[in-house]
Amino acid sequence: NDKSTALIKELRELKGGFSINEFLQFKMEEERLKPENNTEEFKRVMDFFLAGKGKVLLDNAVINIYRKHYTEKELKALVKFARTRAGKKMASETPLIIVETTLAAEGIKKGFKN
Repeated sequence: NDKSTALIKELRELKGGFSINEFLQFKMEEERLKPENNTEEFKRVMDFFLAGKGKVLLDNAVINIYRKHYTEKELKALVKFARTRAGKKMASETPLIIVETTLAAEGIKKGFKN
């Protein structure tokens, strides 16, 4: 729980939107709906990642990934930006942009196959 970790946690909280944990839940739910997947097994895995030890391990992994990519000085600047009106808008709009981009890519892929 050093300064960089605190900044990373604050940045992740300020960013809001679609967190890595929510993304994982979304993808796992997508997989669970496939007929060949065992729903009990997926429920156990989802519980592990969303509420169990897996969540703690994933959160720690994400903190280490942020540490690898950002210095403490950069983290401070990112937190400062995330607190601004533009930063808040970016946080709220980015998940929508990602979803729209993904849908556009899927449409392009369908067109490529035909």
